[in-house]
Amino acid sequence: MLLRNVSTGMLLAQSVRRARTPWRRIIGWLTRSAIGTGEGLLFEQCSAIHTIGMRTAIDVIFLDRHNCIKQVHAHVAPGRGHVGCSNATKVLEMGPGFIDEHDLLIGDCLVLEPIPVKA
Repeated sequence: MLLRNVSTGMLLAQSVRRARTPWRRIIGWLTRSAIGTGEGLLFEQCSAIHTIGMRTAIDVIFLDRHNCIKQVHAHVAPGRGHVGCSNATKVLEMGPGFIDEHDLLIGDCLVLEPIPVKA
């Protein structure tokens, strides 16, 4: 899926997946030793994450029920036990450096869009 900042219209990433299944939610990025800045996982009905067992840092964006940014955490190191935001309902985990590359503001709203099919 594509990730777009609705507030600015800017396309932010081209490879974001929803972590829908219990297995995907448990495994997350655990099997990866590197994550590109344009890669992401969206965890819905979630307000906290951990990075225990991970082998790379991630950028974490907490969203409310309207997909608006509540908090951002750049370069969250592996081994962190808890990173959370009490008023978030979704967590977007992106590759390290994503936040540095984009001018994200608290209150910006993000949306996932399907990748257009080329004819």
